Amino acid sequence: MPVDDLETQPLLGTQQNTTRDNDIQHTIEPSSYPSDDMRKSRKKLYGVRKVDLIILGTVLAGILFILTTYKVTTFVKHTPTVEEVQDNVFQISDVNVRDVHIDGWRESKKNPDLDNDGGKYLQVTVQADYMINYDHLQNSSLAVDPQKIQNFKFVAETLVKTLCVDLNNSTTFHNVNDKNFELANILIQDPVCVSLLNGTVTPVNVTLLVQPNMKNIMSVLKKIISHKYKGLKLWSQVSVTLYKQSVLKLNIRLASVPRIHLDWTKIFKWDKLEDQFWGYLDENFEIPKAQQLQVTDDSDLYFDVQIQTTPLGIFDRLLSDNKWLHIPQDTTIPYLKWSVRLPDCYNKCTIEVPTLECHSEKFDLKQNESLTLFNRLGGPLPRELLTHVCSSDEENTVTPLTMIINDLMNDSLSCEIELKGEVADIDHSNAQHGDDMLLPTDILQSIFHELGYFPISINTTLNGTDALREVTIDNMRLIWSENRLRMVGTMTATINLAFYKTQEERLNVHNIKGDLEIYHEGIHFLSIPMRVWTESTSEIKHDEDNGNNTFIDVTFDINDDDMNIIDRSELSEVFNEIFFNGKTLVTFDSVVDVVIGSVLGEVVITGLKASGETIVH
Repeated sequence: MPVDDLETQPLLGTQQNTTRDNDIQHTIEPSSYPSDDMRKSRKKLYGVRKVDLIILGTVLAGILFILTTYKVTTFVKHTPTVEEVQDNVFQISDVNVRDVHIDGWRESKKNPDLDNDGGKYLQVTVQADYMINYDHLQNSSLAVDPQKIQNFKFVAETLVKTLCVDLNNSTTFHNVNDKNFELANILIQDPVCVSLLNGTVTPVNVTLLVQPNMKNIMSVLKKIISHKYKGLKLWSQVSVTLYKQSVLKLNIRLASVPRIHLDWTKIFKWDKLEDQFWGYLDENFEIPKAQQLQVTDDSDLYFDVQIQTTPLGIFDRLLSDNKWLHIPQDTTIPYLKWSVRLPDCYNKCTIEVPTLECHSEKFDLKQNESLTLFNRLGGPLPRELLTHVCSSDEENTVTPLTMIINDLMNDSLSCEIELKGEVADIDHSNAQHGDDMLLPTDILQSIFHELGYFPISINTTLNGTDALREVTIDNMRLIWSENRLRMVGTMTATINLAFYKTQEERLNVHNIKGDLEIYHEGIHFLSIPMRVWTESTSEIKHDEDNGNNTFIDVTFDINDDDMNIIDRSELSEVFNEIFFNGKTLVTFDSVVDVVIGSVLGEVVITGLKASGETIVH
């Protein structure tokens, strides 16, 4: 190529294009790759930016972590502990019990069939309304930290909303001298779900299964009855599983709490509960009285005594009027045997009566009916009942039996005795009444065994003022001789024994004494204190015009010069009428004491009152 043409050659790296007019255009094409220096510069720039971003991100993450940690730490710090929740959960819970139904007994949680004969768990169905009220926290132990209350409400109302509780196990204990005695084991059939929104009412239907330890329960009841609350340490160990109920009604497991400790002495105020309990009894419970008494003597060795009480209205009111407590239909208490201890001179029930057999018939709890007691009393009675002297004077000797009878003959007084019960015939009760008994016989028997002797007050509708039906004085004469007034005559006292059914002379009254007040035209003018026991004769009779009721006539002679003249002028008026008319009409009030003999021994009955009238010659 000529040298001149070198100037006309295109430069390296250029692209030659020929136009339509054959003009040549040269286009310079840039290089496809940067130089090494440029690459190094760019790489260095990218590295610096990356480091800056990492540093910035780290700083921001650190700040966010610090803020989050602070918030979480603050939240946790002001979140109630498990113990604080336990202490306040009852305070913020409002429960309105609508219905309690005692269903019967079951063998186990898995077997839903009732078995009142051999069941171990008492099934109780409870319907109630539950509402949580966070306002009560203002008066709780959390009030010192308002943030705890806010956090508590936030977790409950915002995060959980609906809480489901599955009671895995709940065992209640009585702590005595640092030893725990199990009282009952409680299970629930299905989990219970409640709303945690403030003021929202949740209807709850719970089936409880209670396995009682009657021996230890009776020990606690004895302390409650004796008002020994200071030694009453009741607590429960509860194991629960907590769930959160989702929108789709799915349970999301939150936690398992295996050992919740509940101190019932902090929850229940025993003094307040006692006031409520006794207040309820005062309103609804009337002490049963012996309204009917029937004594028969078909044997020379014993008396049969049948006592029927007034209706036991407490069960009728408790089970019917309240409308929230229900028991199965035809629920009965079986035939029971009773051992009796009677009060001594100091009103301590120390006198046992081995010759007394006592039992009660089957009793329907849902019927407002009377309880009938059947007794067979043989002789002789214990000596400490008949012969121990409680008090005495020139006129009277008071024994424990005298005190008991006098209390029973006064309807305004009550006599306290002690009873100890047992199931009359366990095998027979199981066979005949197992399906309708609220308490299986073995549990009922254990209750009586642990309860032992317990006090009961007996009040009768009998009245000693009605026992002496009438008193007559035949051939009554007032004689004045040797400056002394003397009265003679034959007095007959008719004692009502309507409760006594007999065809034999197995009762007799062989001694009598008392006081006689004599009136003339309503003016008390003479008193005759018959302070010395006088021999008498008696005869049992039957009133054919009044249901063939039994009564006994007691006759004795009056020959008494120990008189108290109350009104001399009225006494003179009486003598004037006798002198001119040969007789006069007087009335009298009498109070007599009698000694009754029977196969049981001698019994003294005091304070029999009667009034009458007679002709004085």
